Amino acid sequence: MGDGAMETVRARLPFETERELAENLGARLSRAGMDLPTDREWLPGTLLVFELSLASGRVVLRGEAVVSGRSPPDGPPGARLRFLHLDEESHRLLDRIGPPPDNASRDWVLGIDLGTEGVRVAILRHAEPEPVRIGEEAVLPSWTALDASGRLLAGGAARALAATDPSACVPSVKRWLGRRFEPATVRRAPFRAVEGERSEIAAVLRGEAVPLDRLCGELLRTARLLAEASLRVPVARAVIAVPAHFDERQRAAVARAAALSGLDLERLVSETAATARAYAAGRQLPRRRLAVIDLGAGTFSAGIVEVEGDSLEVVAAGGDSFLGGSEFDLRIAELLAQRFEEEEGVTLDEAARKRIRDASENAKLSLSSVRETEIVVPAVTVRGGVRVELRTVLTLPEAEAAFADLVGRIAEDTVRLLAARRLAPRDVDEVLLAGAAIRMPAVRRRLEMLFPRAPIDMSASSSVAAGAAFAGLPGSAVDWHDVFDAASPRARAVP
Repeated sequence: MGDGAMETVRARLPFETERELAENLGARLSRAGMDLPTDREWLPGTLLVFELSLASGRVVLRGEAVVSGRSPPDGPPGARLRFLHLDEESHRLLDRIGPPPDNASRDWVLGIDLGTEGVRVAILRHAEPEPVRIGEEAVLPSWTALDASGRLLAGGAARALAATDPSACVPSVKRWLGRRFEPATVRRAPFRAVEGERSEIAAVLRGEAVPLDRLCGELLRTARLLAEASLRVPVARAVIAVPAHFDERQRAAVARAAALSGLDLERLVSETAATARAYAAGRQLPRRRLAVIDLGAGTFSAGIVEVEGDSLEVVAAGGDSFLGGSEFDLRIAELLAQRFEEEEGVTLDEAARKRIRDASENAKLSLSSVRETEIVVPAVTVRGGVRVELRTVLTLPEAEAAFADLVGRIAEDTVRLLAARRLAPRDVDEVLLAGAAIRMPAVRRRLEMLFPRAPIDMSASSSVAAGAAFAGLPGSAVDWHDVFDAASPRARAVP
């Protein structure tokens, strides 16, 4: 839960009878929660003690809830609540006005893609993977923060706070989760880091050392609450996908975060295995060898997976937690900053450089579909207090030259992974590409040159979350040496 005090809400509904209540709010009310008609806006995660009564004053719903988001746009304005506790009379009311949820919904398992840039969730409905909306979008931003009242924030609320109070925020928390407090790692962190429990990195937010598993736990809790609000039933069981190269310490940190979020973690699965499982599902493939190349916002993963029917085994896995789309953004930003300083004859301060980094990400995305793009950074204050507008045109060849070595590292690491299994690119039957950053033309060309078979693009789908959901099937025929049950010694906290 959040760390702030609970707010008290007492409201008289404009209904005379329970029947009238059911007719008007029945579709917006379930055992998991409700859409409360109100003009008031609460941040997701706000804790409420509530008491709702009919027009006569008779209390019909009383308990505690957490705000999981806003009501859907097709209904009246309101807040979406997830019930944390209801009194006995409230339970009896829900029994009277609606049937209990079906048994299948109670058995749903959330497949969670804990991404560097965002969290995605999927379930299996009638044996088919289905993305779950979490909030207004299908992706929950991987931002965490501590607000002025000492309450943890996650997702869009944390990202919004970063615009005015960046020192209270931690972006891409997965990237730092479970890492030892070491100088080389700390220098990369976009927040003030100190040594916390288990000699791991902790973030200093508003003068408090906050463990990163606690921040990640808030991110997962927010994703769970929003998913439950979307599904309209409580769902606590989950399988979480993490990079294949995560070590035992990092995986243990994810398991702790899941426990803090209220999730019943059934297992962790590698992103590599999850992508392969999503691809193989229902195809009844003969024995095939797949290469899975995943380049996300902050992480590069590669793996070799052997598949036969619904069984698969990850036989090799590797990657780099500091090689992702954000590194490509940084190379473009360095190129632009140098150009602006030379052409304008100015010295850029850190605030100006941050705005250039933001513009660089947009430029990278544009150059995935066009040959050149105009970059405008308005009203930048440079040293000396002068405000200038920075404007230039960046071409695709210029950008690709700036990050050519990063593309080379992806190819080299992939070849090294194959060689470790005494394999060559020609020994791979299919190549699966995942992650948003894999769409960059230079990366695609390099991988197409490396493998004799045309790659299969899975970057636009929720393949990792879907594959994690498949891993939650009872008796799933899976042999993944990098998958382990949450109860196993490998998943326990590392001393």
